[in-house]
Amino acid sequence: MTTAPSYYSPDQIGQVYRPDTAKAMEIGRQAGWRPALRDSQKIALLIVDAQVDFVHKDGALAVPGSIEDMKRLVELIYREGHRITTNVLTVDTHSPFMIFFSSWWVDEQGQQPGPFTIITEEEVKNGVWRAVVMPAWSHAYPTKLAAKGKKQLMIWSYHCMDMTEGINVIPPLVEAVFYHAAARHSQPIVVHKGHIPQTEFYSPLCPEVEVTNVPGGTINTPILNILAENDEIWVAGEAKSHCVLEGVRTLVDYFSQNQPEVLKRIFFLMDCTSSVFHPAVDFEAEANTALKQMASDYGIQLIESTDLYT
Repeated sequence: MTTAPSYYSPDQIGQVYRPDTAKAMEIGRQAGWRPALRDSQKIALLIVDAQVDFVHKDGALAVPGSIEDMKRLVELIYREGHRITTNVLTVDTHSPFMIFFSSWWVDEQGQQPGPFTIITEEEVKNGVWRAVVMPAWSHAYPTKLAAKGKKQLMIWSYHCMDMTEGINVIPPLVEAVFYHAAARHSQPIVVHKGHIPQTEFYSPLCPEVEVTNVPGGTINTPILNILAENDEIWVAGEAKSHCVLEGVRTLVDYFSQNQPEVLKRIFFLMDCTSSVFHPAVDFEAEANTALKQMASDYGIQLIESTDLYT
């Protein structure tokens, strides 16, 4: 067990500052941890979308409870990082025009939909909503979602916009990851997702609707295979109700077909993730129900981060 380094303060989580990666690397180098290549038990920590726009109180899509989630996650890395072989971080990445942004759609009066608007297959067919970008693809999109049993198309506030501060991984987590990298000689893996405008990307590993002619537009089998090489896969991040949940669903869908034994190695850190707030939908209850079902059906383990402390 290792205590957090002196530069870390829990109060910094939720604040914007320039992470001191050089200091984190230097202090991490002095931690005395063995190189990750010598691990007899390999552990991957999958961190989903731990970004400013989701975590900070003034973030564009702030998730209630996420600051406390990230405190527990950062402290887990410092405390148990000597066991973590690889950190895998996903980063939600968006442009001004995305199929789930107001900019993509207008109604019959030319008005754009507001956040949390659901655009249904029937409404598109009846002309209630019309796409101003890629109309042929867009008007067929809700039908494709329905055929795949996916969530209905929802409009979200502009968040995690490329070139903006909101896209950044929160600074204290950046420092913890760099500390771990130096201490364990372990290169973190960063996966950018959500950058393809014509599809949603709730799962960090697979788009809602595949776009086969675009790089990254299909299931990310290289990352799935890297995760499968580990004896344990710890999962955390934001938001539980959407990207973290759907990421685990991708793991279940993929590995249940060819490597079902991997599913019992998945540890979902329930105290390191929270759900999006919706004024009319209890996303937290829906997520917990889905997770409990996956635990019952496939053996994924729902635990607290403190259960991992040695």
